[in-house]
Amino acid sequence: MKQWHTRSRHTDWQCDISWAIRTYSVVPIRDGETLARELNRKFVRQAQTRVGVRAGHITHIEHLTRER
Repeated sequence: MKQWHTRSRHTDWQCDISWAIRTYSVVPIRDGETLARELNRKFVRQAQTRVGVRAGHITHIEHLTRER
């Protein structure tokens, strides 16, 4: 978890799927980014329900779901 949190401090990364497109002819789905955000929010809600949220503490998952 410590390593995960350390690596998660980097907020300027982007997922580059160009290799998968070139190698496997992957076709990104239309509105994929919107769908990914929606699914991630759902995941966050489930995690918060199961684990709980500490008052005043932003979790890694919450950090990832914030709009830029």
